[in-house]
Amino acid sequence: MMDSPRHYLYTTPEGCCSQWYSGNPNCPMAEDDGIQEGFYWQVDEAFYPNFKGNYCAKGNSYPEWMADPTNRDTHLFETAEECCDLWFPDMTSECQQKV
Repeated sequence: MMDSPRHYLYTTPEGCCSQWYSGNPNCPMAEDDGIQEGFYWQVDEAFYPNFKGNYCAKGNSYPEWMADPTNRDTHLFETAEECCDLWFPDMTSECQQKV
């Protein structure tokens, strides 16, 4: 199996079955509950380091590589404080004020 979840996690059961059980009527497909929209690693809004301005920004305009599962825990945060504390520890207060 490929390393990246983008190659084996799908937003619909049909997508998975067509990839891994093509032509096989015995795909263990569950009903689509309609809850998940997009891939699990996509975040609508997060706080993330803005290296050009030395502060954390809020939104979904972060580079795609930040949302990669190997980077997400260290680049996308629920609060400005978490982001600023990790990336700009010497200027946490100033960083949070710029958000």
